[in-house]
Amino acid sequence: MWALGVIVYIMLTGVHPFDADGRASDEEIEAAVRDPDLPLPLGRNHPYTRHLSSSAMDLIRRLMERDPKRRLSAFEMLHHPWVTGETASTRVMAGSDKRLNRFRRFKTRLQTQFFADAVGWSDEAIPSPSNENEEAARRRTSLIERSFKTVGGKEIDAIRKLMSNGGGNGNGNDGAAIDMGMLAGEGVPMVRTDGEEDGDGVIDMTMSDYNDLLSENMKQKYFPKGHVVYNEGDTGNHMYLINSGTVSVLSKDGIKNKRHAGDFFGEDALLHPLKVHSTTIKCKTPVHVIEISREYFEKYTASSSGLVLALREKDNIRKRNRAKALLKLQSGMKSVSFRRGERLFTEGDPGDSLYIIKSGNVDITTKGHQVFVAMEGNFAGEHSLLTGRARNTTATCISEGGCVATHMLGPDFRQLMDASPQLKEALFDMMNRREFKKAVVLRLGHEFPYLNPREAFDAVDVNRRGVLHVEDVTELMRTLDKDYTDSEVQAMMHTLDLSKDGRVSFDEFKKVFVGDIRTTQSM
Repeated sequence: MWALGVIVYIMLTGVHPFDADGRASDEEIEAAVRDPDLPLPLGRNHPYTRHLSSSAMDLIRRLMERDPKRRLSAFEMLHHPWVTGETASTRVMAGSDKRLNRFRRFKTRLQTQFFADAVGWSDEAIPSPSNENEEAARRRTSLIERSFKTVGGKEIDAIRKLMSNGGGNGNGNDGAAIDMGMLAGEGVPMVRTDGEEDGDGVIDMTMSDYNDLLSENMKQKYFPKGHVVYNEGDTGNHMYLINSGTVSVLSKDGIKNKRHAGDFFGEDALLHPLKVHSTTIKCKTPVHVIEISREYFEKYTASSSGLVLALREKDNIRKRNRAKALLKLQSGMKSVSFRRGERLFTEGDPGDSLYIIKSGNVDITTKGHQVFVAMEGNFAGEHSLLTGRARNTTATCISEGGCVATHMLGPDFRQLMDASPQLKEALFDMMNRREFKKAVVLRLGHEFPYLNPREAFDAVDVNRRGVLHVEDVTELMRTLDKDYTDSEVQAMMHTLDLSKDGRVSFDEFKKVFVGDIRTTQSM
């Protein structure tokens, strides 16, 4: 009967009466059970049981009576008013299933919002030398703590409505008390109501409560220094948000990078059609992560189109930046210097080489209009190498002190691409984005409007449908090059269509063509 009391306590509160945080050993629990001076965590003022009715607390107290002579017998328990239902409010019980369903949906929304916030904050995890102190302070704040501080009144009001049936009778035996007792079985013992005596139902959610709301589907894990989370080529069914610590990102091509607290990894396999990881992740320090399974990753992304766009574009950016890094690692390439105003290549020239910018800025133009500026670490001239066609842009050094670029010849480039399919995929992705910009510039007759992406979108959406279809892209690209093939159009759609639904929305368009500077540094 005493053990049954413990079970009833857990069912109604969601915690163990002698191990509330779930971390005690069997020996510690036994010591707590045997301690006659340890009070039972029960009462109107106790945070775990304040939502229970007086009748429920009386049942638990009499079942968990330490003196077996005074403890309820099975017969007495079966006739207790709480068990027979004499103290239950049928008015509250009616419709509670709907409130439970609403609460489950609410938890999913809260978890999705946390996930979206964490993905959005990941760009801030990229080191910025000009803001080191602020970044160090941010890294000491866990993702959950940061997210909790953003939870506003709407979320609290939503919980209040789910807990309330319009007010109780003030005696704690119905109204919010019984409703919350039911919700406790749904993992909500942490959502507390103060002032239950007068039925005001004020919600008080703590950081621990918020953590519990998230932890059902987001598992917190610890990896020691030196631990390999997964290897390149492994099948992956989880992604990880870094709560603290640093991981190394390694590839078989020799690319090395780091990701810090606030960033994430593992999304590559969740987005890859073959479900494989493109890099190896090794813990550079002890690391605490929040693990999200494929099941819940797909659930969260399905409920937020903006979230899946952000993740796919972040994954694309990382692949492109690894491609840039791999190109820069190649040895035996010649460095070439250019004066301000000097051209690296001219539109219409044949070309079987590309340039990797080492210093200075290079203006990339078509028909005299700027498409973009290639800066240090970027490259120019890939179009001719990848397509075999003549140059369709002019590259001009525009830096006062001149420019320096590494010159990579076609044979070396093709040998490298054959050895690295990921490099080839990333370079075609980058070329497609640039080719699309060139076509937009030609249609507008002026520079690409980075500050007004709607103008660029509308220039392509000539039928004013609000989305771009394959025929819109075909028409645009054939104004740039009349020999643009159907397969090249499909490749272009693959680059632009982040949502993979066969059309390109304005939100997708912005993600592809107007990237945040820190986002574009991600590896």
